[in-house]
Amino acid sequence: HLFKTIEAHPELNGITLTGCRIGDSSQVLSSAIRGMKHINLRGNLIGLVGAGIISEYLHNDPPLKWLDLDSNKLNDDSAILLGNALQKNINLSRIIL
Repeated sequence: HLFKTIEAHPELNGITLTGCRIGDSSQVLSSAIRGMKHINLRGNLIGLVGAGIISEYLHNDPPLKWLDLDSNKLNDDSAILLGNALQKNINLSRIIL
């Protein structure tokens, strides 16, 4: 229900979902990050699959300025995915891993 509400309010530009145990759910991650400028996903058990979803989004250079992925299940492979995605991203100015 939350993500339908988010989609129904395109004027929202930021979201904080800390400790919600989102994990690697593609539907949840895709809905939560779409169109946002500030995203806090700290402590959500996001792993390699979730990093891949977020990386695909970042690769397309969305309006996102700030992303917090601290305290998740990210590893070296996750960092490589995110790093590769950021090579063409000019909007993101802060990322917390």
